[in-house]
Amino acid sequence: GGIDLTYDEGLLLASEGGVAGARGRLAVGAWIYTAAVAPTAPGKARRSRGAYLLAEGKPGGESGRATAFLRVGVSDGETTPVAGGFQAGLTVSPAIPGREASVFGIGVDHARFSGPERHVRRAAGVAMGRGETGLEITYADRVTDWLTVQPNLQFIFDPQGDSARDVATVFSIRFTATLQGQIDGDWPRVARQGVPYGSASPYRTPTK
Repeated sequence: GGIDLTYDEGLLLASEGGVAGARGRLAVGAWIYTAAVAPTAPGKARRSRGAYLLAEGKPGGESGRATAFLRVGVSDGETTPVAGGFQAGLTVSPAIPGREASVFGIGVDHARFSGPERHVRRAAGVAMGRGETGLEITYADRVTDWLTVQPNLQFIFDPQGDSARDVATVFSIRFTATLQGQIDGDWPRVARQGVPYGSASPYRTPTK
């Protein structure tokens, strides 16, 4: 029991750098595990690594309500099931004039599976395609001084890369209660990160 401080499984090291201005920012980053990781297909263990590029900006200028974003990520493709992917989308805040807390977001993301992962899945009888694509629509608004509601709708095409599966539809509602009597900068995630909350990582995690 207790907390394992031996770091036997290695560390995740990441670094990011970029430029930012009044209309947006551009950044690149990279990550690596210090310990070797078992590959997706049989083979020699190796370090898992990857890199990403992100760009965010306001198409209508600094005072505009819209924010566009693009994020592209790649990995080594040997130790992870996903070799790369991207997310792109647009958020509008305020989404409704007169409702300053309202935020609308729409985004698309795609995860491209690695060659070894596709080989393993096809050998198991899966009608494995090259990737999985998702479309996400979300809206967030403060309905009282202390409660924010965020419905979220996602359509996932070729779930887990399986082209034989139907389009998956996922609907959820997030409730955020603020007990301090004042909304701070942590809400909602779509406003904080400029992306729908299902597409926040450098590349999309495949649907289960």
